[in-house]
Amino acid sequence: RGRMRYSKVDLAYCAGIIDGEGSIYLGKRVPGRRRKSFYYEATVAVTMTNRAALKLLSKVFGGKVRTAKAVTVVHKKIYGWRRYAQNAENAIKRLLPYLHVKKRQAKLALKFREHIKRKAKNFKNGQTLQGKTLSKADLRVREAFYIQSRKLNKRGPI
Repeated sequence: RGRMRYSKVDLAYCAGIIDGEGSIYLGKRVPGRRRKSFYYEATVAVTMTNRAALKLLSKVFGGKVRTAKAVTVVHKKIYGWRRYAQNAENAIKRLLPYLHVKKRQAKLALKFREHIKRKAKNFKNGQTLQGKTLSKADLRVREAFYIQSRKLNKRGPI
């Protein structure tokens, strides 16, 4: 599918939304019925009450704007937009020159994605790691990335 080109101003505006209201992090999912080991993925996400700003992110980077539950009936509606894995990587690469606050998180996410892609090349015929059990060594590396992401995104006083 062809991708429209957006101006540097549009990309800088999107980066400002993410710097101010969004987050770039490594998510961790626990093993379950279909997954044999922990699963880690790069994520770019924004949750806010301004739907128009999120529609721009959706237009530029794909994905859907979803309605989240308001905290109470007196609160405004809350909307969310997210991109995961390869889609997150694509967005981060385009945003990186314009990010200020989240630049370290963005660089870590890209480094993590490079690690993932190097590991995926070890499987034959283009197979992915999905459904595979990761080695303990690889889980340790991914967990280290995850912990570093958590530290970069820690709330509260420094």
